[in-house]
Amino acid sequence: MQTHINPNCRSNNTLTIWRSLCILACLFSSAIQAQSIEDILTPLRGTYTVTFTEDADAPDAVPVANGTQVNFIIGLNNRLCTSDLDLSSPTTVSSPSFAVSWNSMLSDARFDVRLTDTDPDPNVVNYAFAGIDFRSHAGVLYGAFTLDSYAAATGTCGAVDAEPGLTEFNAYFSAIQAAFSSLFPSGPFTFTQQSGGYTFRHYDSTNVTLAIRDGQVYARGDGYGAGYVPLGSFETLNANVNLIPRPATVHSSWTGTYSGAMAETEPFSPIPDGTDFYYAINSDGVLCFNDNTQFSNPLYRNNDTVRATWFDAARGRIYRLRAAQFDADEHLLEITSTGNTQYGELEGEKISLNAVCNPALPANPDADEIERLFDLSEQLYPDSTPGGPLSSTQRVDNYSFRYYPATDVFLAVRDGQVYSGSGAVNFDSAPLGTLASVIQSFTSATSAFVPAQSLVGSYNMLVSAANPLSPVRNGDRVRVILAADGSLCIDNLMLSSPLSLLSAPQDVNWTNMQAGVSASLQVPASGSDLTIDLTSNLGGNLGQLTGNRASRLGSCPGAPLDSAQAQAAEELFALAEQIYGNLLPPSSVVSSRNAAGAVTRHYAASGITLTVLGSQVFVHGGEFGDHDVALGSVSSLSQSLGAELANLRAQPPVPTNLAGTYEALVSGANPFAPFPTGSLVRLVLQPDGGLCLNNLSLTPTSSYPLSPSMATWQAGSSDLSASLPLDDLTQLSLTLSNTRGEALGQLAVERISNATVCSTTTPSAEQISTANELFELAERRYDEYFPATDSAVTRTAGSVIFRHYESTGVSLSVLNGEVLVRGGEFGSSEFFVGTIEQLIPALIEDIETAPITSNTFSVTVTGTSTVNLSGLYNVNRTLNIVRQADFEPEELTDTRLADIARSFLLDEIENPDSVQINDVNRTETQLSFRAVLQRVTRVGSSTTSRNVVAIFSLSRL
Repeated sequence: MQTHINPNCRSNNTLTIWRSLCILACLFSSAIQAQSIEDILTPLRGTYTVTFTEDADAPDAVPVANGTQVNFIIGLNNRLCTSDLDLSSPTTVSSPSFAVSWNSMLSDARFDVRLTDTDPDPNVVNYAFAGIDFRSHAGVLYGAFTLDSYAAATGTCGAVDAEPGLTEFNAYFSAIQAAFSSLFPSGPFTFTQQSGGYTFRHYDSTNVTLAIRDGQVYARGDGYGAGYVPLGSFETLNANVNLIPRPATVHSSWTGTYSGAMAETEPFSPIPDGTDFYYAINSDGVLCFNDNTQFSNPLYRNNDTVRATWFDAARGRIYRLRAAQFDADEHLLEITSTGNTQYGELEGEKISLNAVCNPALPANPDADEIERLFDLSEQLYPDSTPGGPLSSTQRVDNYSFRYYPATDVFLAVRDGQVYSGSGAVNFDSAPLGTLASVIQSFTSATSAFVPAQSLVGSYNMLVSAANPLSPVRNGDRVRVILAADGSLCIDNLMLSSPLSLLSAPQDVNWTNMQAGVSASLQVPASGSDLTIDLTSNLGGNLGQLTGNRASRLGSCPGAPLDSAQAQAAEELFALAEQIYGNLLPPSSVVSSRNAAGAVTRHYAASGITLTVLGSQVFVHGGEFGDHDVALGSVSSLSQSLGAELANLRAQPPVPTNLAGTYEALVSGANPFAPFPTGSLVRLVLQPDGGLCLNNLSLTPTSSYPLSPSMATWQAGSSDLSASLPLDDLTQLSLTLSNTRGEALGQLAVERISNATVCSTTTPSAEQISTANELFELAERRYDEYFPATDSAVTRTAGSVIFRHYESTGVSLSVLNGEVLVRGGEFGSSEFFVGTIEQLIPALIEDIETAPITSNTFSVTVTGTSTVNLSGLYNVNRTLNIVRQADFEPEELTDTRLADIARSFLLDEIENPDSVQINDVNRTETQLSFRAVLQRVTRVGSSTTSRNVVAIFSLSRL
C-alpha cells in the first residue's frame, strides 16, 4: 500500500523543476515527533558505557576514533548527554530499526538509540537498549556504539533536568482543553508534537496551535492570527490555566476614530503626559494609529473576559479598552508595558463613527495560489518542507514565504516566481519557475480522488496495530466520515484534498500537516468495508482503522458543537440511560467523546453506540445491528424521553410504608467517598421516592420499575448513585457508588421517625449558634440525659443540627426550628418536644428558679507520702485528711482538680514539679479522683525526691 507520495530524492521526469529542492531534502531531512516518548525513555534512564566501532562504508572523515569509549546518559526530560554534548527533543525513527533519535545540527551529529522489544507477548512492549548508531545530521552512518556496561538511574544532564518536560507540558495541555474546550477541543488526534524547539498541540477543528518554547507559551490560528502570539511564561500560565489570553470580541460600540491624549501618566512612563494619539478601531477589531502601525486579533488577558487588549511587541506595550462598551464619560484606552506595568490612560473623544485601517500590505491577487503551492509542497515533499506550527505563511514587502526550521529550508514567491534555498530568505539563485508552472509540475503526477457513491458515508471503525506512541489505542472506536468531495473526517480531525498517483489510482493519500497526521486508503474493489492506515507526516505508524459503513450520511460535521448543543446531547444521554438502563448502562460507558459536530457514547456491556450528529440522533451496535439507525432529532427525543421519565417517576419507586427518617451508620467508604466510615448520616425517604442524604438530594431513577427488587437514585449535582435492595424490608441497607459503578460505602439504616421532610439547606452560622445555646442549657438543666462531661460535638446533617451523648445514648436535634429527642430512655424514634423559640426561654427560667444547691462538700483524702533520700532509704507516711470546703461549680471541672490537690496537700509537698489527675468519677452529689504529685530537689550531689499518691472523695452536704 502506498502511504506517501514522495520521490525520495530521485529525479522524476514530471518533477524535474523540483530537483533542487529535492537535493535540499536529502541534506536537511528531519522528523517530526508524533507524540511523547517519555514512557519509553523513563525505564531506560541511566549511564551507558559504550565503545565506538567505525562502519565499513563510513566516509573518510569520521568525528570519533575507532575504539573510543564514551559514557552516554539518558536523563530526565528526554535528554541524551555526554561530557561535551547535551541533546534534547528526540524523535523516533523506524528504519532500519526502531530507535529514539537525537539530532545536533550545530555539531552535524545524530545519535539513534536502537531499541528491541524483549517481551514475547505481541500485545506487550518492553523495550531494551540495543546500541547507538552514530550518523551525520543528514543521516550518513559513521558507525555504532556497543554496550560495555550500564548503571541504572544514574547520571544527570545538567541543570536543565529541573526544567519542565513533556509530562508537565502534556498535563498543561490537558488542563487547558478541560477549561476551554470550545477553543482547544480534545480528541484522539489532538496530541503533543515537537518541531523546531517547539512542543505543541494543533486543534484542527478550531485551527489553533498552542505551543511552548524556552519557558514561554505561544498560540496562533483562529482569533490569535496567522503568526505566533506570545501569551506569557509557562510557569505563570501553568499555575493558573484561567490566565491564558484568549481571542476577544470588540463590541460594535467601539468602532470609530478617536482623538486622545496621555493622562494619569505614571512617573516612569516612557510616554510623556499629554502626548496626542489619533487612532481607529475597525469593525473587525483592528486597532490602528496615525503612524501606520496597526494591531489585529485582540485578546482577553489575565482572565478579564470583558476588556479587549492589543499587543504591541515592537514598542513593548499593551493597549486595553477601559470597558466592554464605549462610554463617552470613560477613558478610552489603558496603556501598560507587556509586563503589565501601568503607563497611563488616554483621555479624549470619539471624533467619527467611521473607522478605516488601511491594510498593512495590499492584497496579493495570487494569495490563494501561493497557499496552494505551499500546501502541495508540504504534502508531497514532507522531508524537505515539513508542515507544522512553524510553517505559517509570512509576507514581507513584495514577497510571501514559508520557512521550515527543522530543515533550514525556505520556499518563497516574488513577482510570480518561485524561489527556494537554505538559511535566510534570499533571491540570489535562479527561480524554480513561475508559480503556475511549479504548481503544474506538482500536480502532473497526481490526480484528485473522488470516491464512488458506494463508499461515501459514515463508518464505525476499530483501532488496531497502534504503536506505543500512537495517540489512539488498540480497541478504541472511531467515527470516520468519507465525504462526497473526498474529505476524510476522523473524529474532530479533518483531512482534505486527497491525492493519488496516476500510476496507482487505487492508492489514496490524505495529509493534515498541522495536525501531524496522514491517512492512506487502498480503495476496495467491492463491499463497504474500509481499512485506513494512519501515520505521522513522515511515515511513523500510528495505527490502522478497520470497519464498515454505518450510514450513508457523507458530509463532515464541520465546527464542534457549541456548549448549548453539547449540553443538550449530554442531557439526552442521561435521559436515555435512566429509561433504558438495561440497554445503556452508565457504568459500562467506554468512551464519551465530543468530536467535530458529533458526540458519541459507547456502552461496552451492550455493544451499543449512541451518537448525536448535528441535531440528529443515531444508534448502532448490539441488537440494532451494524448500521446507524436514525432515531430523530435531539429536541423531539428529549421531549418524549422526558415525558416518559416523568410518567415512570409518578410510580412510587419505593413502598410508601418505608417513607420516613432514618439514621445510617457508614461502613466500607473509600477515601473519595462523600461520607467517611463510622460517620452518621441522616437519611430521609419521601413518599414520592425522593431520597435525602444529609445535604444531598437524590432523584429516583427508572431502574425501579424495570427491576422491582431494587430502588435506585441519582444525585443531579454530583457523581453519586444510591441503590436499596427491596427483597428484605426488615433490614435495610443502602449502597453508594459513582456512575462508573465504583463502591463508595454501605449505609446500615435505622428508622427514627415517620417525618418525611427533606431539607438540604446547610444551616447558617446564626442557626448553629442558637442550637448550641439550646444544647448547653439542656446540659445544665438535664445533666442526667445530656451530660456535659460527654463533651458532645455539634454536628449537622443537611438542615439538622444535633448533639449525640455517648454515655446516655441520647441525641438532641434541631430541624427547621423544631427540637427532637431520641435514644436511651426516650426510645429509638424521634419525638417532638417543642420549638427552639419555646424551649430556650423555658430552660433559662427553669435554671434560674431551680432550688439552690449547697456548694459545701465533705472532703476525704487518703493515700501515701514517700520521701527518697539519694536512693539510700525511703520515709513513708500514711495520709488521712478529712475537712469541709466550699467549691463553686467551675472549680470542680476536670481542669481545676489539680488546684484542689495542691491546696489540700500543701503541707505534704509544696510546689510540686508535676500533678497528674486520673480516675475521675462523678454523680450529682459525689466526686472522686486520684492525684499523683511529685517533686525532686538537688543539693550538691544529694537528690531528694518526694511522691504523694492520694485518693480524693468529695460529698455534697
